Amino acid sequence: MRAISPGIAATGNAITAALLKSASGTFSDHGAAAFPTAWQTYGFALTGIVAVLLENALQAGSPAASRPALTIGDAALSLALDVGLFGETIRTGWFLVPELLGVAMIIAGC
Repeated sequence: MRAISPGIAATGNAITAALLKSASGTFSDHGAAAFPTAWQTYGFALTGIVAVLLENALQAGSPAASRPALTIGDAALSLALDVGLFGETIRTGWFLVPELLGVAMIIAGC
């Protein structure tokens, strides 16, 4: 059996997070009645299920090989989607020090 790429699973997690953020924005902007009518609500539910199934498929391979790519890939793609789709900004100035320290700790931990 061929193992699923950790990058695919990380992409699924990142897309789920982006759709969840968008659906949450619909809820906060337009109220609870708009939440079930937004396509993002069903999108994050579907991609979330697929992402969980992909993560389960990763168990076919070695966790030492797949988990670092999944952990780093999910965070990096989520950040890229947040900046690209939602216009979020990364804090600069002295905030960069703890941000970069956190990134270094995640990479070292992986």
